[in-house]
Amino acid sequence: MKSIEELRERLNSASCREAEGRVADWLVERERHYGGVCRHVPRRTVSPHDPRAGDVIQNGGMIGGDRMADHGYAADYAEFLMPFIKRPENRIVLAEVGILKGTGLALWADLFPRGRIIGLDIDLSHTRENIPHLRERGGFVNNEPELYEYDQFVDERARVRKILGRDRIHIYIDDGFHEEQTILQSFASIHRFLAKTFVCFIEDNPHIWWRLQELYPQYTVRRRGELTIVTRSPWWLNIKRRMGLARRRVFGSR
Repeated sequence: MKSIEELRERLNSASCREAEGRVADWLVERERHYGGVCRHVPRRTVSPHDPRAGDVIQNGGMIGGDRMADHGYAADYAEFLMPFIKRPENRIVLAEVGILKGTGLALWADLFPRGRIIGLDIDLSHTRENIPHLRERGGFVNNEPELYEYDQFVDERARVRKILGRDRIHIYIDDGFHEEQTILQSFASIHRFLAKTFVCFIEDNPHIWWRLQELYPQYTVRRRGELTIVTRSPWWLNIKRRMGLARRRVFGSR
């Protein structure tokens, strides 16, 4: 396993595609290092607005640690994280919703040793119980994760504002409830707190991309299988979109 410092040194001499491939391999290895896939994790606390039946909540289990290898998101993460990885001097603010046992937080803390790593979940107990194990595996040497209770079914803008203070989010990850209602609610809660340069990853929902593009035309929304990626659109594209919308309004009125 290469340290993040060794990885960055190799990236400087690699082509763009080679660099992304090396980062993708590193992400897969780190995820496995911290425990990899975990299944049948019991639901202890859920939102009072959760529409699922009680027996479904009680008898079902959660899955985590399957982002990079099992779902195959590593290459896409590597591609869109590259601008942040190549600037280690910058203080990255990363917020992840749906952290389960904290494997992702440990990985992000390694990748951004000067970063502010924020974990949000309705139930933080699994992460808190697993942090000693993650530390035994070398996690959180340089930065301590911040953990906050967060309900994806409600407007959490006030909570996000209080958590961030003057900071803004560079990297946002939604690996929570995975349904349209919660994805849109959570994005509505955070999108005003995004940094000038940002990337958002919304996992495990292949249909949400078009709703996000419809609701947030100022952003560029990409679909990569079950992964949706949101970035800020360049200024010229926003102008073209506004011109196109105005043209449709003029001709549509005839």
